[in-house]
Parts: sequence; C-alpha cells; structure tokens
Amino acid sequence: WIATAWPSGLTFIMFVAIACSLFSTLERPALATQAFLHGACCAVLAGGVLDLLLLGKPTTFEMLGMWSGVAMMLGGLAFAYPPLTLPAVSYNLFLPILLGPSNQGRTDEIVYFNTAMPLVLGLLYTSWMYRVFLPYDPAHQRWTMREHILQDLHHIAEGKMNATLDTVVSRNVDRFVRLMTNSGNTPSPVVHAYLAGILSAMRVMLNLLRLRAINHDASLNPRAHQALELVLARMSHFSGRYHGHYGRTLRATLLAIQRLRDYETTESRPRQRFVLIAALTALDVIATELNTNKIFFDTKSPYLDPPV
Repeated sequence: WIATAWPSGLTFIMFVAIACSLFSTLERPALATQAFLHGACCAVLAGGVLDLLLLGKPTTFEMLGMWSGVAMMLGGLAFAYPPLTLPAVSYNLFLPILLGPSNQGRTDEIVYFNTAMPLVLGLLYTSWMYRVFLPYDPAHQRWTMREHILQDLHHIAEGKMNATLDTVVSRNVDRFVRLMTNSGNTPSPVVHAYLAGILSAMRVMLNLLRLRAINHDASLNPRAHQALELVLARMSHFSGRYHGHYGRTLRATLLAIQRLRDYETTESRPRQRFVLIAALTALDVIATELNTNKIFFDTKSPYLDPPV
C-alpha cells in the first residue's frame, strides 16, 4: 500500500480487518471467508446493476427506496435458508456500502468502483491467507479436543471449575456436534471411536462431580474421605500416559473401591451405607472407563490418527 500509493489501499485493509475479526476464532475460517466472499460478489453484482443502470440518473428517495428495497429483500429472504445465511450477511452488509445512498442525491459510480475492487480483493486475500497460514486439519482438531477433555478432568477434580451437571453435558454435547460437523473425509470407524471416547470422558466427569459432592458429606468415614481425596488428587494430575499418572490414578481408584467395600460391609447405619454405595458406584464407573479407554486419554500419542 505504501509502495504503490493505491488510493483505495486503506479500504482494502479495512475489509481484510473486518474478515479477520469475524472469522479468526472459528475452527474453519477459510470456509467461512469463502462463503462471505460469495455474498460480497453477489453484492457487487447487485450494486453494479443498481448503481450503473437503475439509480444512475434518479435523485428521488422513492426510486432509491424501491430498487434498493427489492435488492435488500432478496438478501433478507436468503436468511431463511441456513446454507445461505453467511453469504446473506455479507450481501446485506456490503450492498448499502456499495450503493452509498444519499438524501436526494444520485449515486456515485466512481465510489462504487473504488469500493467494489478493494472489497473483492480484500476478501480474496483473506481467504487465501487462511488457507495458507491456518489450514484446517481434522486430526489436529481432534487431538486438541482430547487435550481440552483432559484439562476439564483436572479442573473438575481440583474443584477449580464451577462445573455442574448441565455444563458438563453441554460442553461434551458441543464436542459431539463439532466432531460430526468437522469430520470431513474422516473414516466412520474413527469418528465412532472418538464419539465413544467423548462419551466415556463425560461419564468420568459426571462421576467426579458426584465424588466431590459425596466427599463433602460430614457423616462419611474419615478413612473413606482419605481414599476419595487420594482419587481426586491423582485425577487432578492425570496425564493420560499409562506408565505415568494414568497407572497411579487407576490403582488409587481400585484401592478406594476395595476400602469402601470393606467399610460398606461393616457399616450398620442406613444413611452412611447409602453414601458409601453411591461413592462405590461412581468409583466403579471411573475405574471401568479408565481401564477401557487408555489410548483415548493419552494425549501425548495419536488416537487412530497420524501424528500431528
């Protein structure tokens, strides 16, 4: 821009900044930018017809309202069809900018050309930039998802996350949706294995919440408290690697199950026995999930995917 002294360079940069601020946090920004570009191209075509053919001479507001209203109505109707929602946003956003409507004044064709060119070039540049510098890699996204699952397990065990039943379920359902939406050409067995892994992790999270609630019960045996504290402490450092904290976490869970079963058989008070049975149920589920999903929880190695 500085070297060429392009007068519309600042407009070009503005449209690039708009596209980057809108789509940089998405998992597939290149795809979203491409849809945005399609809508902008439609706006350029519609704006060209309006600016150069229909609104070149009239200076009355009625003519401006009639023709621009028809054009904008088409963009509004596009919102009713979900695949066209993003292009429709782009179309309705940029069409008034391309028209440059004025109060009792004719449209300026020079403004149209000086706006249409940097708009199309800016979105083309942004789409190319995302494809080159932020290419979408489904395997990498799935790997990152497993790392986030492991972090959630740590935070729930430590009590740092204000997690509830609803938040845990909603976060993992969101992972289900993202996995299915962004699967691309991923083989079905891999997708099904990841779905099973997410479901397994959600079961562990829900039972960790149950264990934390049980651990706050003042009527629980002090030694049972100690066993549950050990499980939660191990889970807060759970690394997923079987030869590291994974094995110690599983052993701590099995040890807690053995101790609580011994306490449950000797406990005569109904309420305390009910609490011990609830804790045993949660521990059994956690131990089973850890034992059957060793590879999924190991975020240092690929899970049915090539190394990233």
